[in-house]
Amino acid sequence: LKWPFGLSCSGSRGVSRPAAPQLNTPGGAMLATTTVRWLPVVLPLLAVLASAEEGSIADEMNVHQNSAGDLSAFLTALLVNSCTAAGFLVAFTVLRRLFPKTYSNNILSGASAPLSGDGVLSWVLSSWQISVETAADTAGLDSALLLEVCDLCMRICMILTIPLMFIISPMDYVWGGGAARDDRLGSIDMSNVNDDHPWMYHVQAAVVWGVCITVYGSVHRAQSTFLVRRFAWLKRVPLPRANTLLIENIPWEFRSNEKVRDFFSGILFPDAIKEVEVLKLTGRLAKLVASQAAAKESLHKAHLQLEKDGSRPQHRAHRFCGAEIDSIRHYTEAVEKLEGQICEERARVDAASAPHGPNVLPLGGRALQEIAGGLLNSAGSCGYAHCAFVTFATRRHAEIARDIRYT
Repeated sequence: LKWPFGLSCSGSRGVSRPAAPQLNTPGGAMLATTTVRWLPVVLPLLAVLASAEEGSIADEMNVHQNSAGDLSAFLTALLVNSCTAAGFLVAFTVLRRLFPKTYSNNILSGASAPLSGDGVLSWVLSSWQISVETAADTAGLDSALLLEVCDLCMRICMILTIPLMFIISPMDYVWGGGAARDDRLGSIDMSNVNDDHPWMYHVQAAVVWGVCITVYGSVHRAQSTFLVRRFAWLKRVPLPRANTLLIENIPWEFRSNEKVRDFFSGILFPDAIKEVEVLKLTGRLAKLVASQAAAKESLHKAHLQLEKDGSRPQHRAHRFCGAEIDSIRHYTEAVEKLEGQICEERARVDAASAPHGPNVLPLGGRALQEIAGGLLNSAGSCGYAHCAFVTFATRRHAEIARDIRYT
């Protein structure tokens, strides 16, 4: 959550924490919120409708009706998409056998139920039988949400396809009046209805309302069902994940563990704060550690090459040029050199983020000059970053701190 003055509180450590849905929002506030959200869409549309001349609205909105030849284009696109889907299914079937750790690890580890058989396509039936609850338990709530969205789309298509394809399309074809002419694809939709038809447009209006009501009801039911799983998942979040907040955009004068603790202790009370960890600026340290890890890996490979060939391996100082040097000696010296640099950088980070260091000076006078001149440390800033993890004693305290509007 981003607060107006800069300080912000987000969810628990390692998890996204959206705000709880306002199920009892007043009607006026809901109407105002909906109006604001739709203004960027409605206003340009109204401008187009007001400025467009009669017969040119479709041109202004870049909307084209079906025409002769669209049926062949539709069939071609359908064939290409079907072949692409079939190719992905075949590729998954083959890759699942070649790389089981990647594509069947849940089954191998016992996190998911075994397949119903040993056939090549046995995964199809097992995947079809997986419920949303099983997906949430084995693959997480995000995967369950993806499965729920797919089920929702299939459910809406199944509900709407039967009346539209087997009732409305034949009515457009038989009683529409033949306005589509040579457009074979448009002969089964509203394009085939004459402009002066006495009653077909009333049917089309009823169909539009039916589609809107069906989609709205399906989405609302799916959301209501999934919110139950969402709230149950939030209640099961373990500690300290459940009572830890990520604080962002911390001002300079508060960038230390003691200052952040004092700030939240003043808002709540001291016993409500269990742990505070302000993140440190360790960009250069992380690069040095990664370089040392790569040097250790190369040294290990050089030792393995020595055991295999019986001779000390060599490599060029540069990738494509330079004299050949002993690999074991080179990487050993590199590891030792990087170890010294890592110790120096860790000492520098600790000194820059000391409890009584320059990072806790009040913003004013010389502190501002030091910040502007980059004199706080060699990196040009204090040792602490603008983010911190604050772990509260209870989840109630964390929720209170998350919902407070800081000014």
